[in-house]
Amino acid sequence: MGVTRIAMWSGPRNLSTALMRSFGNRSDTVVVDEPFYAHYLLATGLAHPGRDEVIAHHDVDWRRVADTLHAPLPAGVTVHYQKHMAHHLLPTMGGAWLDGLTHAFLLRNPEDMLRSLGNKLEEVRIEDTGLPQQLEIFEKITRESGHAPAVIDADDLLNDPQGMLQALCAAIGIPFEPAMLQWPAGRRATDGIWAKHWYDAVERSTRFVRWPKNDQGRIFKLSEHLDRLRNSAMALAYATIPSHQAITEEIRRTLKANGMYDDVHIRLTLTRGIKITSGMDPRLNQFGPTLIVLAEHKAPVYSTAGLSLITSSVRRFPPDCLDPKIHHNNLLQSILAKIEANASGADDAVMLDLRGFVAETNATHLFLVDDGIVRTPRTTACPEGITRATVLELCAAHGITHEVADLSLAEFYRADEVFCTGTMGELAAVTKIDGRQIGNGSVGSLTSRLSALFRERTRHEGTVVCDHPEPGARG
Repeated sequence: MGVTRIAMWSGPRNLSTALMRSFGNRSDTVVVDEPFYAHYLLATGLAHPGRDEVIAHHDVDWRRVADTLHAPLPAGVTVHYQKHMAHHLLPTMGGAWLDGLTHAFLLRNPEDMLRSLGNKLEEVRIEDTGLPQQLEIFEKITRESGHAPAVIDADDLLNDPQGMLQALCAAIGIPFEPAMLQWPAGRRATDGIWAKHWYDAVERSTRFVRWPKNDQGRIFKLSEHLDRLRNSAMALAYATIPSHQAITEEIRRTLKANGMYDDVHIRLTLTRGIKITSGMDPRLNQFGPTLIVLAEHKAPVYSTAGLSLITSSVRRFPPDCLDPKIHHNNLLQSILAKIEANASGADDAVMLDLRGFVAETNATHLFLVDDGIVRTPRTTACPEGITRATVLELCAAHGITHEVADLSLAEFYRADEVFCTGTMGELAAVTKIDGRQIGNGSVGSLTSRLSALFRERTRHEGTVVCDHPEPGARG
């Protein structure tokens, strides 16, 4: 059986590594990752991430590299997939080695490529996309072979992975394998040494996935969160408070530095800064505030099957003791209530105000559904929740009757549904409080509806802070 040697010509940030993963998951294929990259970096002097390590680890002699692309393959291997960046083929390199290869081209919208490249390189040129070089190679192959090679668009591949891969395989002259549609996450031995600088997204991927443009690096209700931080700092008489723009820039820098674009929880802490000596007097903080940006990859923390709550003996303060409108790090009440919940084997604890009405849980706001009406406690003894406000907005927008009122424990016990809301928990059903089953003991219909509406809203709204490289994109 003959060997098919595929030269896939691409540009950076173009699903090229994901396509290599796809072919690498075939039963008859070995892959090679950008074989001329080390030569390219040495010859151009460009300062790419990990440049010196790439040059030291990989062969910089393009002639020797070209010879390996025509070398015998292991027994049973009939397809040699070569992932090439078109701009790595420099004018000083000969082209005789191109003979005997089956050429194909992977394209992407140049604007998307340039924007994504900007997250990795300080200066970006159109030549860095490889598009001018792709055109030159395409015209050369077409002219010398008498027919145009296969061309695949990244958007088409994302829209219809199976259909496009089947068409590509047919054009190349090899059978399609369903294994090309999915692959294990993680790094490969065949990846270049540069993978740690460029492949963060593809190493988490297991298939071709489209990231909607309005879902890239967005933070839901960022302005509202920053408003709450500023309002709290003003109430605490901070001498200096960073602007929304300054805080957003620090968030962007943190996310970009760590390659974090989705499923990220960000905790912002603004302190008065360094003191000149110990003591509680704010005048001792004379060096300006300190902003801490703690970003973690986290999925919603609560089970979607239903939570169990107990009522804590710890009460929430009213405004005349400690105003809950100030969002601060004094969480001792919440911690004590959580200790009680843990000791009882419950997920969280209901906390009452000093009058005996329900305030919230130790970590979230509470809602109940009674005869089709969504009800939630007043915020006289709890913070003004942003997720809570979003749920009330959704109720108003979708004709769901709702109200804010003083609510007692008995009203929660007898409710048809109960759910809690929070930034980390989103919407989570509560199916038991103090040993009493809520409703029929399962997630209620209105809870499910509001959860779906909330997910849809967060999917399409938010402030774009940094661009999300599509899975498999590479620089």
